[in-house]
Amino acid sequence: MSRCLRRAGVDALFSFTVACPLSTGFRGRFILLLPDARFREQLVANADEVKAQLQALRVRVSLAFVRSIDPLVDYNIVNPLSAYILGLLAQGQDREQVSAQLRLTLRGVDYHVSVLKELLEARNIAQLVHRAGQCQLI
Repeated sequence: MSRCLRRAGVDALFSFTVACPLSTGFRGRFILLLPDARFREQLVANADEVKAQLQALRVRVSLAFVRSIDPLVDYNIVNPLSAYILGLLAQGQDREQVSAQLRLTLRGVDYHVSVLKELLEARNIAQLVHRAGQCQLI
């Protein structure tokens, strides 16, 4: 433990990892700073309850800040052009219209769609748009 944390009155750390309900590739991590190492025993004894409360907190935080917190975009997992193409498809444009509007080849549009389908585990464009909505990409 760092001296800085000790000076701040932290005696122990305890970490919980919670799964993301929208993607198996993402996890949320909570690191609890404990003023007394004896609290660790209480956390271990009540781990399921604490984890459930932290999962609920993660959902509340995600919903409150959904537009400003998006790891798919923030970490450039989704290319901004791909996200834009996805938005156009979600508005009802077909691949040819997107291609013409963005001055991309049809193959270029298909490339972006293919990457997104793989990332969001979708089999077709309808599923892709649905999953993108769940992930707040559109």
